[in-house]
Amino acid sequence: MIKKIGIMIMSALLICSISSAVFIYGCSGGSSGGSYGTLATAEGTYAKVGVLITDGPADDYESIKATITSVSLIPAGCEDGDDCEAVSLFYSEDGYEIDLLQYRDEDFFLTLNEEVPAGTYSKIRLGISRIEPSGGPCDEMDVKLPSGRIEINPRGPIVIEEGDSLYIRLDIDANKSINLHTAGDSVKCIFRPLVFVDILSEMPVPTCRKPVMGEIVELADTDDDSTLELVTIERPFACLGSLDIRLSDDTRIFNQDGVFGDVKDLAVDQHITVWGSFSEGYLDASLIIIGYPLLLPGIVEDVENVEDGYFMMSPVLSDVPDLPYLAEILEILGLSTDPVRVNILESTVLTAGCSNDLSPEDLKEGMHALVIGKYIVDEEAINAAVVFVNDLELEGYVESVEDEAGGYRLTLVTDDEDTPITSSVFVPAGTDIRFAGDGEIQEDCIPLLACGQNWVKIQMEQDVAAKIEVQASVLSGVVLSVEGSTIATTDVGPTIEVMSSATVIYMSEGNSTLISPSQILSGDSITCFGLQTCEGAEINFHAYVIVAAPVIE
Repeated sequence: MIKKIGIMIMSALLICSISSAVFIYGCSGGSSGGSYGTLATAEGTYAKVGVLITDGPADDYESIKATITSVSLIPAGCEDGDDCEAVSLFYSEDGYEIDLLQYRDEDFFLTLNEEVPAGTYSKIRLGISRIEPSGGPCDEMDVKLPSGRIEINPRGPIVIEEGDSLYIRLDIDANKSINLHTAGDSVKCIFRPLVFVDILSEMPVPTCRKPVMGEIVELADTDDDSTLELVTIERPFACLGSLDIRLSDDTRIFNQDGVFGDVKDLAVDQHITVWGSFSEGYLDASLIIIGYPLLLPGIVEDVENVEDGYFMMSPVLSDVPDLPYLAEILEILGLSTDPVRVNILESTVLTAGCSNDLSPEDLKEGMHALVIGKYIVDEEAINAAVVFVNDLELEGYVESVEDEAGGYRLTLVTDDEDTPITSSVFVPAGTDIRFAGDGEIQEDCIPLLACGQNWVKIQMEQDVAAKIEVQASVLSGVVLSVEGSTIATTDVGPTIEVMSSATVIYMSEGNSTLISPSQILSGDSITCFGLQTCEGAEINFHAYVIVAAPVIE
């Protein structure tokens, strides 16, 4: 029986075949321990607080690596200059480097502090020591950080009560934070950190979910029923700390032998890869893979025997350019070119996109797939723990939008080397259409997708669009005047219409503050994210997010 599990098609940096390398960049120096100051009153007045990191999309960049040195909570009433201690949630002297673009669709679990004093906090302080973009306008340029310490103001106070389990999600929108600034002959990149904050009572189930990895240091029977319920792992770097994983009757365990077993297969010192969701300070495991699995990308070649439990797939090593040693591994196993048999076991997970569950009969010849499992030498086959299929998604630039009965017809163009590929997609009225990370797009603005040839990602169901994610267009300038919801700039004139649902953020001295459009001042530098209108329109840009800041001379 194939059960649904909300996990994703992972990039080559997520599961490392056979090698013991991990998929995060690492940290050293310091620890993730806390500093409690005067808030640590009576013993036991503590809560659990986790830190999640996510990012919006940035198609101009291949990667955006941020080195995070600290995350802490500032007690209410503690003003700048006051001698009061912050509560440390995470600290690393040398910093922890993370590629933000690996976490565009889901949250990265940074750490969990289990002894945060109960109290009221007004700010979050984030330490970033380095930003390193690859590709895009700031490629190979030193990015200036006006301040390595960022004060983040949530929409209201953070109230933490004894026994709470909370998660602080920091959405570091790197694409909107990195600005190319020109002054005369000088060109420099400046990182004005734009960070959105969500306080969550439990970690949300993300659209896509990356695994957590580590070595087992303890196994526990928490209710003395002779059944294992809790696994503690040490994560790959000391600054990330340990993590408690809860097991249930629904947890699937793919063991060292490449078959699904049970909790008796778990042992101290094993390396495990875990998918699941966070709740009450625990990771509730959906799937655990013991040991180092084989990752094999390829194209489905033969599905005639799926009812008998297997299909044939041809490896495509170009799908994992970041794992150059994978070719050598596959050559040793004899899997480098010829189709290989992939066995679908009773508990194998088949999923499309991030969370659309499939049955074996849904597999079609020509589909791109990613298989994670174990190679069985005697059978010359791979036993699959997970099979990810990504051909139920379409991506491309919107060439045209036409009205059609019951919705719209989108024409997409995708470059395939030198040959453009055109696709036609029906979009039913009421389809969820939103900017990646920035909110919903009103239906009357859908025709504008073709004006700026926006890049879109479309999830398909039964040959029609089920969800569309849009890469926003960008417009920058210096404000000349603000009249109602219209902004005039010195560069392009009065062309920007601020949408009623727009988010406007003012960046200054390492702080970000939500403001109204009327608070934008003449002379401010603005970067707008939204939709470009078609040629000849009175208003040339609809802004859904505006980042304003003083002009840097």
